[in-house]
Amino acid sequence: MHALDPGTVAGDGGGWPFLAVMLAVTLGGLIVVSALIGVIATTLDEKLLELRKGRSFVIESGHTLVLGFNSRAGTILGEIDHYVAPGSQVTVVADGDAAHDEIDTARAGLRNAEVEFRTGSITDRATLEALNVGSYDHVIVLCYADHLDAQRADARTLITLLHLRDIVSRLDRPISIVSEMLDDRNHELAQVTQVDDVIVSDKVLSLLLAQISENAALAAVFRELFESDGSEIYLRPVEEYVAAGGETTFATVVVAARQRGESAIGLRLAEAAGTRPPATACG
Repeated sequence: MHALDPGTVAGDGGGWPFLAVMLAVTLGGLIVVSALIGVIATTLDEKLLELRKGRSFVIESGHTLVLGFNSRAGTILGEIDHYVAPGSQVTVVADGDAAHDEIDTARAGLRNAEVEFRTGSITDRATLEALNVGSYDHVIVLCYADHLDAQRADARTLITLLHLRDIVSRLDRPISIVSEMLDDRNHELAQVTQVDDVIVSDKVLSLLLAQISENAALAAVFRELFESDGSEIYLRPVEEYVAAGGETTFATVVVAARQRGESAIGLRLAEAAGTRPPATACG
């Protein structure tokens, strides 16, 4: 009791020798307790640092994982924020602490998503394993376009995608993986990783600029399509509009979509993608 409660000295009886011994015991107890608190605090700090480095196991569900970072990350987080429910989690993992300030800036403008930043190498298998990738519904891989040339940035992205393919292959549920690439020549290499979609960001930007240079009025159209507040293009199962199992005309699909306040603009088959609806039937 003297080691844990110094106040008990006041109630002790006995002579000065006894009180001196109890005082020494009390001081020793204070030293032991202080040391114990120091050990606990140090251990807690190490665990928090380990968590930030992406090494501890994360238990999350229904959230988005962003691997990598570049100047477009803030815009992407803002777009995600428009589509997720309040309280949704977005975890960003990137090398170094340079991205931390930019993430803080982006976080200040979000209303629905809660963003957590973790330092770690996205090409390190141990880091990816510790992130518990299977607990996320969506994974976005960004290129380090701000600090590396296109080939080196794409090489790191491909390594990450190969690790993800192996990790996801051992899961009992599908995960949506979308990756950014910088060089269009690496697009086919990325397909080997079985990623759901590959976006060659520089090529898309070049195509948009070329279209706008030919017709300035298209700028408003693209803005309407790409901004979260505007109209959007979705790929939806045809069964949401017509009964499955039989033939139907595309006109029927158009009418069904119109009743839902939507515009059907084309049909994409499993084996090919068409930019125009078929002239007769689809089924």
